[in-house]
Amino acid sequence: MNVMLVQGTWGDDDGWWRRGRGSFADAVVEAGHTLINGRHFEWSTDLGGVGFGKRDLNVWRGAGRHLYDRCDPPLCPKARVTNLCLIGHSHARQVIKYACHFGLVADRVILVAGPVRRDVDADTPVARANMGRLVCLHGGQRDRMQWFGELFDGHWGIRRHDPDADLNQSFADATHSSLLVDPAQYARVLDHLR
Repeated sequence: MNVMLVQGTWGDDDGWWRRGRGSFADAVVEAGHTLINGRHFEWSTDLGGVGFGKRDLNVWRGAGRHLYDRCDPPLCPKARVTNLCLIGHSHARQVIKYACHFGLVADRVILVAGPVRRDVDADTPVARANMGRLVCLHGGQRDRMQWFGELFDGHWGIRRHDPDADLNQSFADATHSSLLVDPAQYARVLDHLR
């Protein structure tokens, strides 16, 4: 499977998505998959969705368009990535939703600790049709960052489960990033690539 790893807001620091030193990216390759991050997808990882209207979603919308263009280049259809799995952390959920809304087809999407946001879901109504199996993994009560990432989206309360997912799975001992930065927890994500 061709795997693209997408970091979340302020996600440049932990390096789980880069090859080297036993990172999650290394584990993906060791599991027999092709890491396609070499297509040079990066986004600003700036915070969006903090309550300034629809324009406030532009940081994720723009990153989603960039992800779509990297995996399905509009001027080079022969370079389109097939057999694609997107693995996203935190607000990468929003980036991936926009990419699939624009037309990116992913056979599998694995979202880790992604804040479930009503405003983004309303803005990406066709995204789910372009996703094959959708798996959402999240931590337990210790993952407060997922909660904070849902603030200002137009709903009241905390939602852990993605209503569109084929599978929502919780790990009580996981923190916001541990599934992707703790080698002892990598299998919890990699098992969904089979």
